[in-house]
Amino acid sequence: MDIKSVARETPDPVRAEKNLGRFFSKLKDPEAFREFLNEIALLFSYSQFLSNYSIQFPDRLLYALQTSKEPITRKLIREEISDTLPPYEQLKEEDLLRWVRFFKKDLLLRITLRDLLGLAETDKVLEELTFLAEGIIEGVLRASDVIMRRRFGDPPPGGGGLVLIGVGKLGGEDLNYSSDVDLVGVYGASEGETSGQLTPSGVRVNRISTHEYYNKLLETLSRILSQQTPDGIGYRCDLRLRPQGQRGPLAQPLDTCRRYYENWARTWERMVMIRARPVAGDRAVGDNFMEIIQPFVWKSPDYTEIDEIRGMKKKIDSTFSKEDIKRGYGGIREIEFFVQTFQLLYGTEIQELRTNRLGEALRGLSLLKGLDKDELRFLWKTYLYLRKIENYLQMRDDLQIHKLPDNEDELGVLGRKMGYGGAQDFLRDLRVKRMGVKDMYNSLLGTEEDVRAEALGLLETDLKDEEIRSYLTIKGFTDPEAGLKSLRSLREQLSRYRSQKERRLLRGVLPVFLDEAMRAPSPERALRGIEQFFSSFGRDEAYLEWFSDQQRFLRGIVKLFSMSVYLGRVFLSNPIFLDLLMEGMSIKKRKREMQMQLMRYIRAGGENYLEAMVEYKKWEELRTGLLFFSGYYDIRDLMRMLSLLAETVVQVLIERHAPSSGLLAVGMGKLGGREITYGSDLDIIYIADAQDAFGLAEEITRELNRYTPKGQLYEIDLRLRPDGSKGTIVKSMEGLRNYYLKSAQPWEVQALLKARPIAGTLRSRQAFLDLRTEVLEKRGGELRWQLIEEMRQRIISQVSDKEGVIDLKFGPGGLEDIEFFTQWLQISGIKTGKRILVSGTLEALKRLSKWGVITEKQAVKLSESYIFLRTVETYLKLDEMKGLKRDTQTARGIARLLGMQDETELIDRIAELREDVIGLIDGMDKD
Repeated sequence: MDIKSVARETPDPVRAEKNLGRFFSKLKDPEAFREFLNEIALLFSYSQFLSNYSIQFPDRLLYALQTSKEPITRKLIREEISDTLPPYEQLKEEDLLRWVRFFKKDLLLRITLRDLLGLAETDKVLEELTFLAEGIIEGVLRASDVIMRRRFGDPPPGGGGLVLIGVGKLGGEDLNYSSDVDLVGVYGASEGETSGQLTPSGVRVNRISTHEYYNKLLETLSRILSQQTPDGIGYRCDLRLRPQGQRGPLAQPLDTCRRYYENWARTWERMVMIRARPVAGDRAVGDNFMEIIQPFVWKSPDYTEIDEIRGMKKKIDSTFSKEDIKRGYGGIREIEFFVQTFQLLYGTEIQELRTNRLGEALRGLSLLKGLDKDELRFLWKTYLYLRKIENYLQMRDDLQIHKLPDNEDELGVLGRKMGYGGAQDFLRDLRVKRMGVKDMYNSLLGTEEDVRAEALGLLETDLKDEEIRSYLTIKGFTDPEAGLKSLRSLREQLSRYRSQKERRLLRGVLPVFLDEAMRAPSPERALRGIEQFFSSFGRDEAYLEWFSDQQRFLRGIVKLFSMSVYLGRVFLSNPIFLDLLMEGMSIKKRKREMQMQLMRYIRAGGENYLEAMVEYKKWEELRTGLLFFSGYYDIRDLMRMLSLLAETVVQVLIERHAPSSGLLAVGMGKLGGREITYGSDLDIIYIADAQDAFGLAEEITRELNRYTPKGQLYEIDLRLRPDGSKGTIVKSMEGLRNYYLKSAQPWEVQALLKARPIAGTLRSRQAFLDLRTEVLEKRGGELRWQLIEEMRQRIISQVSDKEGVIDLKFGPGGLEDIEFFTQWLQISGIKTGKRILVSGTLEALKRLSKWGVITEKQAVKLSESYIFLRTVETYLKLDEMKGLKRDTQTARGIARLLGMQDETELIDRIAELREDVIGLIDGMDKD
């Protein structure tokens, strides 16, 4: 038997070899243990106090080895207690003290072997440790009650006896190896006395009140569990979490508990009671207690309580060192506080959060919008990882230890126990995991100082590259190496700031940028944009001061970097855009203001006026996008503002070339409906009676289409003019009237619903609107649903949902279906005298509902679908994507922006909306 070679394979060879030598030197028959040599060596390297127990009682070790594959259940514990605990009537307190300690060690031996041999995962180990404590507490309570009755007689019948409510880790069913057991004693009846004992002379003595009886009973139980004996202790009992704390009696009646929790209990006690459950004693009283605390624990959320929770954690931070994995930086307590805070805030509305188990609560949190499932999974895995470290620290000497060893050799042993090659790899991985926990904790409960310190830590601490890569992976970076390069560049930028003011400003602003980047839908793109910004022109003191005061826009810019290739490129192309932001961000901008600003740009541009117009257009697109990402605009505001911009550009160009030409420009399609988004073409038709207007229209179209060194104004589509691409570019008003009344196809009549004058005199605008109304009234009846359906099917078969791309516009139940159906409803209304001739889809749906053409419910469904699909389409265009694809950074980012868990939820939502739209359209009477 080569003890040395077996010991070398364990995490702590020195301890294992020493204990193996002691063990086998005392055995009379070592053969029975030979087949378990590796398992024994492993146990002896991890736990000194169980090694001592095994050496003293080798038969118990053998039994534990032989039964290690059998799970430790509540039923098994009850059976073992029944077999080993002497009859209650014969028990003395000293017998009970001895039994508790030996029974606990015996079962701990079996649980530990199951843990070390990989027969039970960490969460199951914690559960089995809880079952053991519950069983012992129940057994000791019953035995203590027998001992008490010998002295004081029976308490009065009825009303209920004592129940022990487990809180903390006992309540949460995740005890570790050397946990305290947190108990609250509650009893039913509060009046009456015990029967006392009858002396030989017939006198009753030792009668005490019910209250005194149950308090003495709890004192007895606590003493038996906690008293230090030559055999050690059973469990340290913590009774301080009871109502009124140490000032209150140990055991209290239900009525007192009810009054306390209704009137005086505080926020921290709500957190405590989240994990409360009866663990021993009178179950009926326990059920009553749980009913009492439900309204207290799960009351309507009060967000001011977050400050109280934050203050509690700050007190803990000031007391315990960073190396404390339970209460220190990124430790177990921060995970618990994070989860329990969400339970308090949302437990009233989400039933799945009303649980004493932390793992179940984390699964319940996945139902909340805005919490990333991957981050929640990380939190649960890290929680179990930290609990495993805690177990390994405590199982060695059965001591309540939470602090990492400061001895290098002991750290190496702990690292090997955790599956690493040694201390350095272990500490690096642990540090990264704790950073991830701290980051999530700060997102809910951290102060501004906490957030700044963590973000600066990425730039100013001694983190190794591998630690940063691992952290970035946790934060969702698909290319952590690129993220590391960006952080290196920012670190260099920080070192280049020479003046104290520059450095102070940067240290105030940069952490906010970094924190927002780590939370952005696409963190690596956000970080890359921030790095490019500071590398180019972001070092200006004025910019830094502005960002210090305008953090909402700062967050919008980070989202912009994260989710828009186009706007990110615009923003970084010229510092003038940031200068304009600093001068003032008009949230509401009227057409006249926009015209005046554009004309100033044209005058300043001189001969290069088109380049100046392109620059102004980019600025307005950037301004609008930033307001969108910052939450000031929704999709309706964005479309309205971009449509106003396009209308202004066309009008100013016409007025610049020939203000009295009489040329009328009519917006069609998205421009006419005020539904322009990024990258939209402009559908225009020109109308004029003057002969020279033809050349002007051509020149306007060329200038709008022309590519300049700074880009293009717009792509112009003239195919909706009379006779399409074969027709003349300009039509007279009378010629247009004759065409639409005599020659136009039904679909061209339908397209007039979107037509809206955008440039020209008031008289010509009104003349066109009158013409439009006349044509729609006279020819609208020719439009049949069958014609629309045939056209839609042709489009769907040609362009929608190709090669795994989800086409939000042309796909079945998409934007075009909603628009075409709305237009058909408008024309159908004309037939019945309901003239709903507005050009915008959403406004049309509102009026169709008001006039009773469709129900309010149908209008809401179509409007909500349209807004959602438009929003997703706009995000795609901002990122220069032609359609929605699975497994793309853009899809994942859009899902996060919309508060969804992942792209699957996003795609499922789109499919659901499209099916609803199809069902609604198919269900309408088309006759």
